[in-house]
Amino acid sequence: MSMSGEQRSIVAAVVIALLVSAVLAAPGAALEADATVDDTAPGAVGDYTVTLRPEPGDAVARNGLESVTLDFGADRDYSGDLGNLTAENVEVRVGDTNGTVWAGQTTVNQSGSEVTITLEQAFENVKPGDRIVVRVFGVTNTDVALRNAQTLRGFALRASATGPQGNTDGPVEARYTIDPNATAEQTPTGATNDSGVKTLA
Repeated sequence: MSMSGEQRSIVAAVVIALLVSAVLAAPGAALEADATVDDTAPGAVGDYTVTLRPEPGDAVARNGLESVTLDFGADRDYSGDLGNLTAENVEVRVGDTNGTVWAGQTTVNQSGSEVTITLEQAFENVKPGDRIVVRVFGVTNTDVALRNAQTLRGFALRASATGPQGNTDGPVEARYTIDPNATAEQTPTGATNDSGVKTLA
């Protein structure tokens, strides 16, 4: 049965409406994240690197970066210790695959196993696919609760990034590993880089 011109127009309008609804219902953009620690021994004092990658549509890719929040206690088995972090114990860098630049001076607000690192001046030039690299120095690693554990144990932290207008991307999960068979390394003497942050020699 053939359709009249009016019927074809109605069908076309319905199809377009359905397509628009599907696009609007699609999940929003979200950060990607990963994490590493330089000393993987349980109970060792490690330096953590958390890398966030904003996607198109993320708030920080549209408006810039003002703060990053890391929740180390997101894993129910976490037993580590952040100590008393200050701006000297953290660093934020932003860039692409060709390298990163220092994002600027920070302030630190810590509550238990959660830390928020806020830039004193928002870093505006963040593009989709860039790396937001957050380093936190001098964190005591979690222990591995399993008795006689022999293999690498994965832990999770949650990370989020907030723009200068208060819009937040995340939180998203970033995983790192602790090796129950690793021996804690002797922590080298810290040096200070050009951003004023203590780094390993």
